[in-house]
Amino acid sequence: MIFENYVITLDLGTNVSYSEKNEIAKFIKNNGGQVDLSVSSRCTHLIASTDNIVSGFKAKTAYKLPSCTVLSDQFIHDAISSNSFPDIFPYLYINGQKADSIIPSDYQSFISDSLQNTFNDVKTLSNYLKEQEKIPKSNNNNNLPNTTQTANAINTSQPSKISPSTTSTTTATSKYSTLSSLSSLSSPSKLSSFSSLSAKSVPTSSLSSYSTLSSLSSPSKVSSLSSFSAKPSSISTTTFSSTSSSSSSLSSISSPAKSIRSSLTTATSTSSTTTSSSSSTSSSLYSSFLAKKEQLEKKKLENEELLEKKRQEKLNQVAEKNKEKQSLLDQKIQEKQERIRKQLLEKEAKAEQEKSRRKNVLTTLNTATSKSVGQPSSYAQIIEKERQEQKERDKKEKQERAKRIVEEQRSKKAAAKEARIKELDDERANKLSEKDKRRQAFIEKEAADKIAADKQKAEEKQKSFIAFLERQERRAAKLRSQTADDKAAMYRDEANRKSIDLRKVFVGGLTFEDIQSSPQLFLTKAKIESYRQKRVSFLLEVFNRFGKVVERKVTIEKGHFFVTYESEHSANEVVTFFSDSNNRLATVNQIKEKLKDLKKPILIAPSHKFYVRRTKVTGIAHVAIVPSEVQPTKPISSNSSPILAPQNERPLLQSLESIVSPNNQDQAQVEEPLLDQQSMSEQNQPEQEQEQQEQLQEELQEELQEESEEEEESEESDPDYDSDFDIDLCIS
Repeated sequence: MIFENYVITLDLGTNVSYSEKNEIAKFIKNNGGQVDLSVSSRCTHLIASTDNIVSGFKAKTAYKLPSCTVLSDQFIHDAISSNSFPDIFPYLYINGQKADSIIPSDYQSFISDSLQNTFNDVKTLSNYLKEQEKIPKSNNNNNLPNTTQTANAINTSQPSKISPSTTSTTTATSKYSTLSSLSSLSSPSKLSSFSSLSAKSVPTSSLSSYSTLSSLSSPSKVSSLSSFSAKPSSISTTTFSSTSSSSSSLSSISSPAKSIRSSLTTATSTSSTTTSSSSSTSSSLYSSFLAKKEQLEKKKLENEELLEKKRQEKLNQVAEKNKEKQSLLDQKIQEKQERIRKQLLEKEAKAEQEKSRRKNVLTTLNTATSKSVGQPSSYAQIIEKERQEQKERDKKEKQERAKRIVEEQRSKKAAAKEARIKELDDERANKLSEKDKRRQAFIEKEAADKIAADKQKAEEKQKSFIAFLERQERRAAKLRSQTADDKAAMYRDEANRKSIDLRKVFVGGLTFEDIQSSPQLFLTKAKIESYRQKRVSFLLEVFNRFGKVVERKVTIEKGHFFVTYESEHSANEVVTFFSDSNNRLATVNQIKEKLKDLKKPILIAPSHKFYVRRTKVTGIAHVAIVPSEVQPTKPISSNSSPILAPQNERPLLQSLESIVSPNNQDQAQVEEPLLDQQSMSEQNQPEQEQEQQEQLQEELQEELQEESEEEEESEESDPDYDSDFDIDLCIS
């Protein structure tokens, strides 16, 4: 803890960075010091840059404080590098100037030596003066010891400190003049402050007065001193007396012993007449020393008396305060006791008043009873009887009044209860009526909606049927306008198209959910789509093995595709081969092996749940019989409908009998009696059964319509497909 008990203020300037300032402050705190922001009386050191030391506000404030030392910033850098407290003298500044240029480097040894010599010389001088007083004045010339011996005796006490050259008059005079100039430089308090300087802390204010020491070493001062010492013969008794008076003032400064040595060496060179004056000066020195000692003792006694007086005054003040406090406490206690006593007196007075009141009441009661006892017995019995009767009457009236109140409360509760029940019944009835109204409105609305829907549906059916009849009319007109050869060519093309249907197979049941739900999260949409296409392409390669493929139609979104072969045999072979599940499973395994060889993901392989079917049955699709002549047909009207018209009026069917195959003709013949039976049963059945049959028929029609749509999707790929001819076949 090199900075323990030190309060340090930093004024490092702008050339030091913020981080360096923080490091310096941290180093001071870690070593027991405190860092203050401003210069105050508690500040012991100011560390500042060179510019701030000369003209900074903090430095000017620190120079005025006796307890603050101003150091350069190099001090803290050296302390951090050595991790110790260096000597502050090289870094010390006094009033903006370096201490090296003002104070000599050996100031500590000079101060310590001067103080030690002062104490030793004063002690020697006092002993010498005591001995001189014991010698009689008559034998001064014979018995007085030689002054040179006395000086040598004094010098022997400090032989190393006094040089031999002090025996000469000139040297002694110059030394004495130097010490006399030193006596005017500073007071004893400042020298004492110099003696208290340590190696760690040197206050700037205490060293400011020491700047005059450097002036002694200047050439002008030395020349003046040497000029003064060049006149040894001018030293007389008056000079020595003035010297002795100045030496008495030197007894309280740093080097009084040197002045004594100079006076003694000066006495050696003088005559014997001066020895008497030296004894008188020594006695005056001793008397002044004793006087000062007595003054110091008096001051010490006075100070002790003042301290005793102050202590006594403090004790008196404390005693007075304690007395005041005690008096206040006693006064409060007395007031409290007085208050309690008054309360007790008030309570006693109230108790006395209560006693007197009770006595008065008892006396009045006794007088009343004595008067009643004094009346005759018959009169007392009458009064007692009347009193009893009055009590009974009052009791009955009270009972009747209570009974009347109870009955009123009961009647009120019953009326309130009946009103509440009636209110609840009304609310329930209102709710039921509202519910019935809502139900009735819902039923009516549902019935109206159903009627409107049925009406709209009937209108739509009627419109669609009329449109159908119009299309039939256009087809008949088209047939009538064509020649027999054109018709025959058209039917031949139709026969070719039907033969293509026999060579076409439908492959369905392809699923892609396993690709979309794959645990491989890195698959993107484009990757999934490419996997789906590759799955279909690998499966199409298998179908190429069974024969030459004429046409393919692939719809990946719906999961099926069509394959048209050159021969009907290839189509039959494909259907029979893939009807067996084992063959499908073997095909899937072959595709997987191929994917492994190609180092492609097995996820591309399809599932074995796909199926292969024909697009047309062999018995239905065949070559149509083309007649030589086409019979004309009548225009189709709403009465000639196969659904609305009677079954015996069907001119369109009769006109198409020649172009319908025998199987279709038989089918048409079978459908006619079925329709007749249905119409007869519909007339005999009740309305509810008719509604059910209508619903069933609608469902059948919807199924047939869906099947026809699927067939249309498969047939749209043929460019030679004639939709008008197909509609004619559907009608048959």
